[in-house]
Amino acid sequence: MGVRVGLVRRTRFGATCQEAVAKVFAALPESAEKRLFSGDAGIATVAQFRAATEQDALVGRLRKNVALRRAPHSRRPGRRGRPARHGPMLHPGAKRPEGRADEDTMLRVEEREVRVRRWRHLHFRETPQTHIDVVRLDDPAYKRPLLIGTTARELTTDEIRSAYAHRWPIETNFYVAQGTCAMEMPRAWSETAVARRISLALLSASLLKAIAAACGPLPMGPWDVKAVASAGRLANHLAIHAGSFVALALQGLTPRTYRKITEPQETTQSPLPLAA
Repeated sequence: MGVRVGLVRRTRFGATCQEAVAKVFAALPESAEKRLFSGDAGIATVAQFRAATEQDALVGRLRKNVALRRAPHSRRPGRRGRPARHGPMLHPGAKRPEGRADEDTMLRVEEREVRVRRWRHLHFRETPQTHIDVVRLDDPAYKRPLLIGTTARELTTDEIRSAYAHRWPIETNFYVAQGTCAMEMPRAWSETAVARRISLALLSASLLKAIAAACGPLPMGPWDVKAVASAGRLANHLAIHAGSFVALALQGLTPRTYRKITEPQETTQSPLPLAA
């Protein structure tokens, strides 16, 4: 039985996260199988939920101040007028959300109790035809609740939580990519150079994650009692032991040495031209 990991296949850039994600969705290849895409808050926009279909569903984190609408009440027989498009308003991120949740359970996570609530058949005011389910997690370890919305309403609450959890390697890849490719302080490169360098860094981080998935736990030190196999730990491990395999990596190459100038030539002129 193998380990399934995700690799970066394409990157898109934009002035905002929403613009970059819109380009990614526009460049997705056709697929005969059902797919589920995971996004973060600010990326899982109303437009992305509107574009989601049964074939390509979306799951993403919603902002705390999001306002949704319930399904409209059933119309009374013989009542005239147009059928209602919106039901009562719901703020799932409020301290006390309106109404009662369709599901309300307690989940044991380590040594704390996490409250899990779910509301079904909700929609944004701008997209009354797109129905979503919202799962709210109140964890005592965090100040704000976690709101997860999805158009894949056939999933169970546990499956929705698991699907959203798959988005964390994306954020991890960015941090690992910066450290692996020395991008903590990017220079003033051209737009093309920035795009290519970030793409290469994300690819390197994805490969590290794939290698780490097949490795054992990698402790950061004797204090690390809950070591796991991750891309960041693997990058740190390789950086510590880089001197052990440098000679093997440079086998067949002539090392280049640089001579240090011990007596620099003195000059009375400024090495740089004066500014205007």
